[in-house]
Amino acid sequence: DDIKIAPFMHASNGGIEINMKAETGVPGLYAAGEVTGGMHGADRVGGLSTANGLVFGKIAGINAGKFALDLEIDLDSTETEFKPFYIEEAKEKIKVMRQLMDENSFLMRREDRLDHVLMELPKLITKIKDEGSVKELRDTYHLYNGVISAMALASVQRMRKESRGSHFREDYPEHDEKLASPMQIGLKSTFDDSKKVEEISFEIKQKNAGEEV
Repeated sequence: DDIKIAPFMHASNGGIEINMKAETGVPGLYAAGEVTGGMHGADRVGGLSTANGLVFGKIAGINAGKFALDLEIDLDSTETEFKPFYIEEAKEKIKVMRQLMDENSFLMRREDRLDHVLMELPKLITKIKDEGSVKELRDTYHLYNGVISAMALASVQRMRKESRGSHFREDYPEHDEKLASPMQIGLKSTFDDSKKVEEISFEIKQKNAGEEV
């Protein structure tokens, strides 16, 4: 029998940007470990994420606890903000999302392929319904959050018109020293219950070395 061998994603060299207090750009949201990015540049030595998690895990826990002490929760607004919604055939669309990213945004990247990804991904989250099962809700959030993350990734891959570290562009195989700093991307618009779905857009900026969150 044939043995099928294929590459797979082991870790991400990007991630949520944090400051020395493990704060993100969202008030009250702290992050640590391999979900964060920017500590090791364009690539990292295996095992260093353990130190990241230990050091910033402690920092994040302490500061999150301090923040929570003075926190007042508005239950009405919380229930409205987190009102569930369901995407039709979300489980099958997760497979489509993965296939799109595997074929166009994985090892070999090119502008036309990334454009294809950014055109096709939003189509996966347009058919919304008001009711569904717990499994459908789980798959919906998996798909919706995955699409946002995938679009963010493809957007910065498209903007970084060079090859650096583990980021390789077939159409830009060389370094560009003008791009020798991290890129930061943030969500500008997200799900709107009144419209059922809203166009997802991002703000991307090239950061200067050492610039804080």
